[in-house]
Amino acid sequence: MPRPKAILFDLDDTLISSSGERQEVWAEAFAPHLHRFAERTEAELTREIEAELRWFWSDPVRHREGRLNIAQTRLDVIGKVLARLGIADATLAADLSEAFRVSRDKRTKLFDDAHTVLDRLKADGFQLCLITNGEGAVQREKVRRFDLGHRFHHIQIEGEHPFGKPEPAAYAHALKTLGALHGEAWIVGDNLEWEVAVPSSLGFDRCIWFDGFGRGLPKKATVTPTHSLTRLRDLLPMLDPA
Repeated sequence: MPRPKAILFDLDDTLISSSGERQEVWAEAFAPHLHRFAERTEAELTREIEAELRWFWSDPVRHREGRLNIAQTRLDVIGKVLARLGIADATLAADLSEAFRVSRDKRTKLFDDAHTVLDRLKADGFQLCLITNGEGAVQREKVRRFDLGHRFHHIQIEGEHPFGKPEPAAYAHALKTLGALHGEAWIVGDNLEWEVAVPSSLGFDRCIWFDGFGRGLPKKATVTPTHSLTRLRDLLPMLDPA
């Protein structure tokens, strides 16, 4: 297997676990406010929120707009669910949104082998890029919090550019900055469209799907990754010279 010149990594749910236990986080946010919801349980309220979120994120245009202002998106989604339940209370919506944010931030952590893998790859001479969607300030704070900045030759955040994944310009800009061609690059991430389908169509040498929560490839998946990993460290043997 030829060694790549550059390797692109996603951030959320690839280097850091940011969406694990989301249902538990919602239940925790709702718990102090259950008296406002008649006899509904945390589980029932969580299902309401999750259904609204699935609808919201299902549209690419809403997805892009929403991820560039995640706090407002969360507030809007909560507000719509509360309205369906007959509750018009902006303060409650804000309290639930903030409780979710705080609880999830506390649970967000670096995958335990991320630093080791990145440091090894950089020391071995690979050009490394962190390419992530979302707001500039929000994603930069994660980079700082998890000490990732110095581990990459290039950090590319959607909110700081006029493009983001899965736009071809996002991958092209990253590769140009690293001095690599599509066929000389690998990409690693958890999103089957952003890190597998589109990069594959653009000619990336390897499109590696990261399944950090061990859920397995979705049954309705329409693309096949070059490789699937449940641990980042399993990337290293793939790069060792034969």
